[in-house]
Amino acid sequence: MSGVSRLRRIFTAKPSTTVTSLHHDDYETPQGLRNVVDTFKKLCENKQFRRKVAIYDYIVRRLAKAQAFPLIEEILESQKQYKEISTEGFVIRLISLYGKAGMFNHAHALFHQMPSFNCPRSQKSFTALLNASLTANRFDQVPDLFRQLPPQYSIKPDTASYNVVIHAFCEMGSIDSALTMIREMEELGHRPNVITFNTLLGAFYEKRGYAEGEKIWALMRAREDVRPDVASYKIRMSGLVRDGRVTEAVKVVDEMIVNGVKPDVRCFNVLIKGFCSDGRMEEAKYWYDELVRSKCVADRTTYDTFVPFLIEKGDFDMALKLCEAAMGMGGKLLIDVQVLKRVVEGLIGQGMIGEATKLVGLAKEKNLEIDLPLNT
Repeated sequence: MSGVSRLRRIFTAKPSTTVTSLHHDDYETPQGLRNVVDTFKKLCENKQFRRKVAIYDYIVRRLAKAQAFPLIEEILESQKQYKEISTEGFVIRLISLYGKAGMFNHAHALFHQMPSFNCPRSQKSFTALLNASLTANRFDQVPDLFRQLPPQYSIKPDTASYNVVIHAFCEMGSIDSALTMIREMEELGHRPNVITFNTLLGAFYEKRGYAEGEKIWALMRAREDVRPDVASYKIRMSGLVRDGRVTEAVKVVDEMIVNGVKPDVRCFNVLIKGFCSDGRMEEAKYWYDELVRSKCVADRTTYDTFVPFLIEKGDFDMALKLCEAAMGMGGKLLIDVQVLKRVVEGLIGQGMIGEATKLVGLAKEKNLEIDLPLNT
């Protein structure tokens, strides 16, 4: 059978053995989980399927949510039979998946096993292991691994490795230690990059206040080799909003545009949240409209922030508009069902029965059950 014919056979098989079924199978019962794993392992026999990073991520995430950790181990350990296990990139994927599942000990073991697969180690797999520890919330282990493993395996840490350690220190609240790491990396010839500074900015603005965060901002701006990106500006805007200075956060948008950085949905969300917190509905509406005009795509944060505020203010026309938009994003549901229920109740309270009925219908199309509180 040719490779093309085999691929066609796998992807046109009965629903229980197709990729699509993995998104609809039963992830609640032991038998359902068993079926998912068996289907996944069968599909993995195909080389093209093994390149589907997103499906691997999806399956591990769903199994982790179900706390089916032995099954995660089963599907990831089964990958060792394939020739890709001798390539560092493939092993890095598995290490990262173990980290996302919170199974750091398995990630650590896999890193140590790499020579047995004739797979070379480098800074990339070392950094992947550090990231797995970070993702698994094993923050305290990151600095220890960073000190212990390089001399053991003749690995030289790079900027990416240092960035993970800095992130871990920030997560632990050891911000001074994070700053020390920057000095160390520069002494060793590794240049901090925008990721380095964004990590520090987030920690300083959040944990030490706006004034201290501005000191890190000044350090970054003083460097010719680091330019703030959209995430940098978003972090700074969040610092201003957290400090009760949402109007000044608006000026940061102007600064971004002057510097050739286009605001994204996260920046608009910061302003919408800031004005909602201040009770300033017209300004919040303005920045939602700006989000739409800029051709950004609103996300769940947008709707979860803005719709409850509109309900509180009694603006059910605008709330309805946003609910319709939130349920019109393809297969995604971008608003909480309890918020939808509150909007339906508010529409009925305003005598907008037709609009409420339409919204209930849209919800049903998304397989959401919202009762219309009417005596009909």
